[in-house]
Amino acid sequence: MGTSKSSSVELPEELLSAIRSGTCIAFVGAGFSIPANFPNWIELLNGLSQHVSVGLQKHIKLLLAKKDGSASLEEAAQAIEDELGQDKMAKRLKTRLTISKLPPNMAERIHLLQGIPFRAILTTNFDMLLEGETPSAQAYRKIMRAPRPRWWDEGFWDQKACFPPVLKLHGDVRKANTVVLTRRGYRQRLHNDPHFTRFLSALFTQHTVLYLGFSFSDAYLNELRSGALSLLGEADGASPIAYAIANDVPPRSANHLRHHEGIRALSYSSNGNKDFSGFDKLLREIHEATNPLLHFGRRLKGRRLLWLDEEPQNNALIERFFLQAKREAHLPLGTLQVTRALSVDKAVAALHSSAQKNEQFDLVISHCGQGFKGQTVAEQLLAAMRRRDLRSPVLIFSSNQDASERRRRALALGAHEYCWSFGGLLRAIERVLGPGIEHES
Repeated sequence: MGTSKSSSVELPEELLSAIRSGTCIAFVGAGFSIPANFPNWIELLNGLSQHVSVGLQKHIKLLLAKKDGSASLEEAAQAIEDELGQDKMAKRLKTRLTISKLPPNMAERIHLLQGIPFRAILTTNFDMLLEGETPSAQAYRKIMRAPRPRWWDEGFWDQKACFPPVLKLHGDVRKANTVVLTRRGYRQRLHNDPHFTRFLSALFTQHTVLYLGFSFSDAYLNELRSGALSLLGEADGASPIAYAIANDVPPRSANHLRHHEGIRALSYSSNGNKDFSGFDKLLREIHEATNPLLHFGRRLKGRRLLWLDEEPQNNALIERFFLQAKREAHLPLGTLQVTRALSVDKAVAALHSSAQKNEQFDLVISHCGQGFKGQTVAEQLLAAMRRRDLRSPVLIFSSNQDASERRRRALALGAHEYCWSFGGLLRAIERVLGPGIEHES
């Protein structure tokens, strides 16, 4: 998979490599949720102000009319929370940020985001678009100490799994006491929870970050980013420590971000904040270049597999993943042919018939099985293939019982590999099949 050149913005190979290797964090800001048509901050505060006293409503109106950046907005949010209380304010927020059905482009944006193998997704949004955890030692451990995710990890293939993990830095409206919207809330999060800043500092230092719909308006996050950049150095020619998909970034501003903030901007034109399809196009291209199902699905295109197992239901889960990969890669029916055999004799017959037609199988997968005369089913198959000179690569997929000895014997008879885990099988299939018929650019 190479650098994408299908849009006006060239995706940096360093970014794609970091994503594929599980060392990239997605940082999602408010701009990501634009297709959901949520109210902006001023609209949100104006709506909340309808539930406070008349006198405070007038004060809020004056604050919202000011053009002094976030200071007046933070004061307005604090005043509303002081009168309503945190629980009631969170309930009002939840009502304002609840939608009965996601617009198709918002649903697609979430699908693309969660299909990219980030190590984790961090967001300052407290809406309900992304399911995730709020700051805690357990959440930090899940991101910092868990094994680095790779494309063959089962989590990427399980549609019910929350993978990559999502951390909602400013809380979740479903948990009222976690929501951070006011100056006091930010101050408590920053100064009363030292683990929070240590976690983010470590994350920014050790991972590549991709900012999505992020405005860089949170002062404390900017300070943490600056700390990471200072620690790593600002040498000319150094690789960026972060990337950002952003609209309408002037060349001089892009140059400033690159050389003074360590961020490479992937800029697109929004036609005056009217068209954000450029964001989705770039996100889709990153998804196309890194998604595990697409990655594997391309390996299956045009392939012919023979699967030997006396109990084929044992492989239902793996075959379901094959079908998922085909669907994600938009492969038409018939592009992957799987022939099932319930015995060694039937498997050998299928191999022999294909060889006569000069249509050898691209791969044979066999269970180990209980054979006879001291040989397993897999060993009988390998021996029969050797006698008849049937040359298709063979993978043995079985349990890890006596795996070392079974693997030694299988490889001695010509097997390509002996696998006993889901990830091991996928990696072995990738090594055998390599690029699909349409080689990846």
